[in-house]
Amino acid sequence: MATAVMMSAPPPGGTPNTGGGPQHRPQVATASGLLAMLTEPSPLLVSAALTRLLGCVDTLWHEVAESLPDLEAIAEGAGGGEGEVAVPGLDESARQTAAAIASRVYFHLEEPVQSLRLALEAGDIVAVGSGSGRDDGRDGGSGREGGREEDPYVECLVSAAIEAYVARMRRLADAADGASGGASGAATASGGADVTMGDAPSSSAPSSGEDDEAALLSDLDPTKLQRLVDVMFQRCYRDQKFNHALGVAFEARSLDRVREILDRCGGDNGGGGGGGSDDGERLATLRYALDSAVGLVSNRTFRDEVVAIIAHHLSSIFVATTTTTTTSTGTSSGNDKLHSATAVALCVSYQLLGQAEPVGKLIGQLLDGGLEDDVLLGLQLCFDMVDSGDEAFVGAVAASLPSRMTDQQKKKEGEEEEGGDGEEGDEAKEETKEETDIITRTDDVWKSYDAARRILTGGFVTELSLSFLHKNSDSDPLIMDHLRKSLD
Repeated sequence: MATAVMMSAPPPGGTPNTGGGPQHRPQVATASGLLAMLTEPSPLLVSAALTRLLGCVDTLWHEVAESLPDLEAIAEGAGGGEGEVAVPGLDESARQTAAAIASRVYFHLEEPVQSLRLALEAGDIVAVGSGSGRDDGRDGGSGREGGREEDPYVECLVSAAIEAYVARMRRLADAADGASGGASGAATASGGADVTMGDAPSSSAPSSGEDDEAALLSDLDPTKLQRLVDVMFQRCYRDQKFNHALGVAFEARSLDRVREILDRCGGDNGGGGGGGSDDGERLATLRYALDSAVGLVSNRTFRDEVVAIIAHHLSSIFVATTTTTTTSTGTSSGNDKLHSATAVALCVSYQLLGQAEPVGKLIGQLLDGGLEDDVLLGLQLCFDMVDSGDEAFVGAVAASLPSRMTDQQKKKEGEEEEGGDGEEGDEAKEETKEETDIITRTDDVWKSYDAARRILTGGFVTELSLSFLHKNSDSDPLIMDHLRKSLD
């Protein structure tokens, strides 16, 4: 029979409850009696002992640690061997309680991976992810929403789960890269690795320490780990912590996660609010994602795919803010600042992707608008591209800009092809008509294009630099002229 459970006297300064008011359990002084009850053949006694142990494990974990093999055997439904616990009548709830106790003991022993493994077996996934937790008497009966968010145990589990998720996903991506032997494998791994989280093979021979860690991670249930990570992402969406979620997605190289996060930051439908504060917050998240992708992501294929997604979202904001700015009567509203910041970020994204034609269209759209602020913004984008030092990209952007000569040639070719007959002649007429409708610019607009082209390839930046040096030079021109002649 089990030894009697030893209870201590009421805590110092406390008085025993004699009725009337909430009943408080007396504090457990030692866990030896409860641990002895784990060897009983009665499932009810074992279940009651596990319930009491769960309430005192945080203070008596050093005693409970001696019975970790028994607790794990109960949690796994094993036992029956020499010196092992075998209680065939235990229900699933008791086994999950044993797993929760063992998980907390491993937490105090500073073994987070083992703690996470048993926490997943305990079925406490939603409580860990949402931060609400279940009322097991350890929170002082406060019952406050989100009380477990401040629990170091929960924070340890979350950190271990994210590390395990990232490590598994990166091994999957590296294995896919090695199998495909190039960029196509990287794109597949980053875009589809989040669908399943099976055992990930290692692409290189690990050291002994890495091998032990990989073995511990392989013991984690991939389905339950995926569910936990999903709940954690949902909590980030709920709390508007998109930057945190992006960091995990970048580390895991999960393109689907990045796409989902950026869609969520723009609302349920992934769209903006038409230049309001929602678009401002969305732009801040996109700029953070762009900076992180450039500075943190080392895989070029994955980085380019992420930047392409960012450019798509920036383009939608730019279109929305262009509409609101055009219809606005003010000249220095918040929408104008949002419009300018979006254009700059969009231009940088296209330059990272090496797409000169969209940048030329963006500058053309700003110059064709006729608004003074838009024209100045377009010229400023040209200066920024020249300062980047990418001469090949700058030349491609300049070549994509329309010119008066090109416009006149297209009109002349269109007039010559008007006499064409048949199907080809009709198609040529339609194309000529579309180009003529698009290129209807005034002399002021053409002057803006000429200024943009001069900035990009005409040496205007060099002229400005030389002019600045001449104006701010304190040297005597006569002396400099004598020195030049003497050197000649």
